[in-house]
Amino acid sequence: MKNRFTYLLLLPPVLMLLIGFGQKNDVTSQSETQAISGTITQDRQTYFAGDNIILSGITIGDNISTIQGHLQLASSYGTILLSEKTNNGSISFNVPSFLSIKSGWVQWSFIANNIKLDSGSFEILPNPNSKKVAETYLGPPSIVAGGNDYAMIVATPTDIYDNLLPDNTKVTILEQRSSKTSTYNSVLKNRIAWKRIFSPEKKGRLFTSVLLENSASREMNIDVFANQAESIDVTFEQSHPFADGNQILNLITAPITDAYNNIVTDGTLVQFIGTDSNQEFFNTSATTINGVATAKFLHPDAPITWRIKAEIPGIASANEITIKFKSVLNSYEILFSETNRDINIGPLKSYLGQLIPDGARVTLLIDGTEKIMEETSKDGFVSFNLSEDFYPAGTYNLKITALGVSQSITKDLD
Repeated sequence: MKNRFTYLLLLPPVLMLLIGFGQKNDVTSQSETQAISGTITQDRQTYFAGDNIILSGITIGDNISTIQGHLQLASSYGTILLSEKTNNGSISFNVPSFLSIKSGWVQWSFIANNIKLDSGSFEILPNPNSKKVAETYLGPPSIVAGGNDYAMIVATPTDIYDNLLPDNTKVTILEQRSSKTSTYNSVLKNRIAWKRIFSPEKKGRLFTSVLLENSASREMNIDVFANQAESIDVTFEQSHPFADGNQILNLITAPITDAYNNIVTDGTLVQFIGTDSNQEFFNTSATTINGVATAKFLHPDAPITWRIKAEIPGIASANEITIKFKSVLNSYEILFSETNRDINIGPLKSYLGQLIPDGARVTLLIDGTEKIMEETSKDGFVSFNLSEDFYPAGTYNLKITALGVSQSITKDLD
């Protein structure tokens, strides 16, 4: 137990002695470091992109051969550290090419044995002697005629290393309209040059480009489309005016143009909306080709009057046109069987006495029931059968309608 206390009493002096040795070593190292001095002999404050940039320096101190020098470079592209051993007190650093080709300010710090000895900065400028690149943007790619809409061309010229050229660099913007070429001289401001290109009154294509001292942009173009349509004129074509439910009615617009007489763009949607004399609505749509839209309707199967107008929704509309369809039938025969349950209708003859085309709709309405029987014609005839299962014997009022012509008959069913 006594020996343990002896060890504990001896421990603090030993620790203090060890700490003292450590402090002595640190002081010695710091003293040696403080004896080092150095500087960078930078001869230029500005360089051009692509130059071979070398920063030289000298160091003074004990044991120069063991001194490790570092150059820290900080720019908009990040921070890097270059290492070099001294040679009889002289030292040099070669700025790597990936940094020396980029314009902008570079901050440097000269460090030796973890002590910052010197610092400074230099600027890399765009190379005025390299081939220039006319980086150019244009948009939107299409505008509408009339002089109010426009596209904008923006030039951001660079040197061969993709550095933006300085302000006041001369730029020439060229514009071609039909056979007329216009030239506009400009200079860079805030590293860009720009111009608005307003649309002409006639549709077509505009061409533009940008020129520098020894370079030019690619050719760029702007498509000028027709402006909004002004009005629509509609006519119709039909083989005959009869309501046979078979022929096609064609609705045709005149070439649709804008206020400057430009034909509207192909694919412009035109809607055709109609109402009949029964106040029922119908519609269809078509797209323009060379400014003309064509829609088709099947002739009605009963005499009626249609009122139709065309419109480009929210833009333009046409005057309403009226089309009257005549009855294709005057009368037709109806034959009954002995029990009056089999009904044969026909022949159904058209306006020239010919049989009507197959598929004409004929309806039979039986008094006292809500069901309407319907059949289509075949070779000019239609047949109905009134089954005993559904229609018991008795007296019925029958109404037969074929192509809008109706006949009412009262029959006793056996």
